[in-house]
Amino acid sequence: MNSLSAFSLKVLLFLMKAVFNFFEFCVLLRFLLQWVKADFRNPFCQFLIRMTSPLLHPLRRVIPGLYGLDFAAVLLFYGLIWLEVSLPPLMISQHWSAWSLLSAFLMAIHFYLNVTFFLILFSSFMSWLPNARYHPIGILLNLLTEPYFRVIRRVIPNIGGFDFSPLIALILIQILCSAEISVFGSSSFAVYLDPNL
Repeated sequence: MNSLSAFSLKVLLFLMKAVFNFFEFCVLLRFLLQWVKADFRNPFCQFLIRMTSPLLHPLRRVIPGLYGLDFAAVLLFYGLIWLEVSLPPLMISQHWSAWSLLSAFLMAIHFYLNVTFFLILFSSFMSWLPNARYHPIGILLNLLTEPYFRVIRRVIPNIGGFDFSPLIALILIQILCSAEISVFGSSSFAVYLDPNL
């Protein structure tokens, strides 16, 4: 493969990853917002619906929800990550491994932890801005992060009027991500955990 072809392939893989990550983010957020019973009249929720419905509605015809959880969204989220994992080896060397199924599962966990980390970070930042919590995005951030904070506050209540639950949540997520990487290797899982590669 000459240098121009290699560069073109890198650009294609980068764009493909960006598109997959965008839709994975949208599907994950839609699932989480349904879980916390967000108001889907919110403008940002309407955007998520428009982005994900063409992919989600066909799956819902065969995969019903249960106990208020949208299992079609969970399957779609995992499927998108599996495709993101599986397509590059096929494009580069026509190689596919069943290990990509496990790799996709681990990447889904890592993706969820990363998204949660930034949701908590942005929520904490917006809490310092006047009236930001009443903005449509601020309302959603509060809905998405408050369940985590509530669990932490049961163990570590506010100290001297300060709420340390966001900081503790961020630290716990970093520990989980580090533990995952320590056990399974790089977060990119570039070799798909295949011992033959």
